[in-house]
Amino acid sequence: MKEEEKLIYLYESYKSLLLKITFQILNDEYLAEDAVHETFIKVSFHLGNIINIKSKQTKHYLITIAKNTAIDIFHLRKRQLGQELYMESLQEAIQDEIAVGSANDEAILNLFTKLPVKYRNLFIMRYLKQMSYAEISKLLNVPEGTLRQRIARGKRFIQKSLPKPENE
Repeated sequence: MKEEEKLIYLYESYKSLLLKITFQILNDEYLAEDAVHETFIKVSFHLGNIINIKSKQTKHYLITIAKNTAIDIFHLRKRQLGQELYMESLQEAIQDEIAVGSANDEAILNLFTKLPVKYRNLFIMRYLKQMSYAEISKLLNVPEGTLRQRIARGKRFIQKSLPKPENE
């Protein structure tokens, strides 16, 4: 049997079972479908290892790959949602700071809010929440060097936005 025929047979035979399994893990129909499709993409690279496509071993092999793929997607989504919730809480924190600040603070925060979002969020994490570059890097999955560079660019943006002293 050709590898293409093997893959078609496996897909038609096990798609429903794998959808049920991945749905139990992800509790989302679309993510479960993604997990099943990703499973078959992974399997397609190892079709030569599958000798008997109707064996229990093959079934367990597919189930294992599907479960692991669904778990990976689950963890990825959880991490992404966590980052989004964290960013929302940071935005709320800055709004709270604006509400209790003095007039001078308000001018600074007004300038701060004009920063592009990618810089503003880093400033909030770094200076308001006093997070280390390593913590921010881990949370955003961005190299520390990139974070340092973005903060430097944000500082330059602020410097350019500051009014020039009158004696110049």
